[in-house]
Amino acid sequence: MRTSRMRFITLNIFLILTALLQVGCWDTAIIEEKGFILSAGIDAIEDDPEMYIFTMTAPVFVELATKRVEVLSTRAHSPLEAFVFFNKVGGRLYFADLFQVLLINEDVAIRGSLLTKFDFVYRDPKVSSLAYLLVSQGTAKEILDTDFQDKNRIAIYLTNLIEEGAVGGLVHPVNLQSFRQAAMDSVHGRDPIVPMVRKLENSIHIDGAALFRGDTMVGKINENEYTHFLILSGKGFPTVFYHRGEATYGLRPQSIRNSITPRIMDGNIVFDIKVNLAVNVDQSFGNTASDLSNQKHKENLEAEVAEFLKGEFLKTTKKLQEFNSDPLGLGKRFRAKYYRVFSEIDWREYYPHAEINIDVKVKFISHGIIK
Repeated sequence: MRTSRMRFITLNIFLILTALLQVGCWDTAIIEEKGFILSAGIDAIEDDPEMYIFTMTAPVFVELATKRVEVLSTRAHSPLEAFVFFNKVGGRLYFADLFQVLLINEDVAIRGSLLTKFDFVYRDPKVSSLAYLLVSQGTAKEILDTDFQDKNRIAIYLTNLIEEGAVGGLVHPVNLQSFRQAAMDSVHGRDPIVPMVRKLENSIHIDGAALFRGDTMVGKINENEYTHFLILSGKGFPTVFYHRGEATYGLRPQSIRNSITPRIMDGNIVFDIKVNLAVNVDQSFGNTASDLSNQKHKENLEAEVAEFLKGEFLKTTKKLQEFNSDPLGLGKRFRAKYYRVFSEIDWREYYPHAEINIDVKVKFISHGIIK
């Protein structure tokens, strides 16, 4: 009897579920009625430090639409205020669950206090904290409002630019979460560094990086200096070019082994940085090109390249010190070894004057000739 009752209950549950599943669109969401915010931009308004221009993009799924991307902009005090406006005028509800890229104009970054001003982005659980952060030269709106016909939609294009660049060792991606962590870690001796982009005629170019002190931008480094930073920090494997007479050598790091050792000498703070590079070499053909199959020529060129890179690394670290931005985390390493001393000094006063010694060793593991 009990078995029959259980069978009866099971059969009824099965019939109810079947009926629900056959009502195909009882809870169907019409995709044209939803707006998926994939990228957003923030620009400064020169004559009003409390107002910003917020821009957002969402893909268009309407079959006969002439544009692939919807772009909406408004003036507002905060991201939340802008988000409410977009929902009022867009004709559909917008969601940030798939948010991929936040583009901040450098004037906004220089105004600073980003964590305070835009904390809604961090507090809203619907906004992905894994969205990439970029700083733009030129307005963010101009970049987001450009439809590159031979590229993906702008959000996908920017995302691919960062992710493929990371695979190639050309850029170190920064997302909203990692930026926040680094900005909050600033008091312990490590600052954020964010890739910068600018619009070319038919593309977007990664053009150096923005230097921060906490959550305020204090300067920037150019493309070459960013390349050197990536190698020093071990966060990328970019190709470096060494010119020697008519010959040009493309140095592609295969492996990077770095160490940073802080010490105190005669009352001064000193950092010894050791960089060991194993590189693949592409050599342009020229009258002054070395025959790298000759062991002596190879060793001479390795020493030349090591000395060249040492000079470039020192220039880069000097520039970081001039802006009093510490993306290498030298202060954090000093704090770990000399915690009592670090807690008694103002690191920001000492960091620009710290002595930095760099020793570079280069080993060629393969080479070829480009004619």
